[in-house]
Amino acid sequence: MKFESIENIIVWQKARTLGVQTHAIIENVKDAELKRKLWKETITIMNTIAEWYEKPTKKDLIDSLYTAKWYCGKYRSMLHMVMELGFIDNTTHQNLMNASLDVTKLLAGFIKKLKEVKPWTEAA
Repeated sequence: MKFESIENIIVWQKARTLGVQTHAIIENVKDAELKRKLWKETITIMNTIAEWYEKPTKKDLIDSLYTAKWYCGKYRSMLHMVMELGFIDNTTHQNLMNASLDVTKLLAGFIKKLKEVKPWTEAA
């Protein structure tokens, strides 16, 4: 499986969009630590997906994608807190949740597909 660049990967594009959407609501979060962590989780999702592009083995690649999926879960957990504290409204919460779930589903599908690829050739 070979890709010309990470920028062409749909799951990375969606993670980047999630980051932009999150940045748009960050100013509403008055708790500095919560704001920092929410932003960190968002950026980590995108960067961990990008990191897989450099992984030399199938196992490393799958591990990176599982890590990005894990960060999506952490992100959604934090979104609940941000909404419950009144920093975002229900509509914004649902939109960000849906965007994060899209990334999670794409990652899960990517992982499944990679596990099916035989024999393995170098990633990227």
